[in-house]
Amino acid sequence: MTNVLLITNDLTVQKAAESALHDEEFETSAVNDGVSAIDVALKHPPDLILADFNPEEMNSLTFFQEIRQKERLAVIPVILLMHPAENCDPGQWKSAGVQCSLKKPVDALELTNEVRKRATSS
Repeated sequence: MTNVLLITNDLTVQKAAESALHDEEFETSAVNDGVSAIDVALKHPPDLILADFNPEEMNSLTFFQEIRQKERLAVIPVILLMHPAENCDPGQWKSAGVQCSLKKPVDALELTNEVRKRATSS
């Protein structure tokens, strides 16, 4: 079973993502910040990281750079969930190791398709 580490402090996003992924038989673990995510990922490396960042303890770019520096986590695919109004430089995310970004609200089918695609290509 594919294990997805979900990082979000938005309960609505968490429940929607967990429901969509559970329906497709993905196992999820949820944490609400980047520091906890790194700790959990080091103890139990996931097959994929799904990140909905609302930066508190560290911003998303810093988080991605941190995990890419850790050998056990460096190859884990990452999908970033973004607010529709968020501006980003795709090159900056790509260099930080983000394979895909999806604008919120994310369609359940789109989410599960991307998770399946990214998790099986790792």
